[in-house]
Amino acid sequence: MIGEGYWSTGIVIGLMDEQWNLRLEFFDDGWCDQKATEGTLKCRYLCDDLEASIDLLKADAERLGIGWRDPTIYYRGDGESPDWPAPPDWREILAKQCARLGWRN
Repeated sequence: MIGEGYWSTGIVIGLMDEQWNLRLEFFDDGWCDQKATEGTLKCRYLCDDLEASIDLLKADAERLGIGWRDPTIYYRGDGESPDWPAPPDWREILAKQCARLGWRN
């Protein structure tokens, strides 16, 4: 690892078959360095409760020492991916969760 620890810019959500898929990517401070490392932390299964799943993923990331840099909640594919069709109110869903966490919208 390059630097003092890993960091993430937030959590990515997507809706599949009426259930939520959540993940986050984390990085060290290496940039264009062959010794740099990164990773992904995700909920193993699709989830019914978005709020509880966000809280779980956030807590596990923090328990592993992953910090946050100007975090937000993203929708997979920015709501435009045919593989991850967004619900009509996806922007409101993101805004509500960001406000709840005190994160950037």
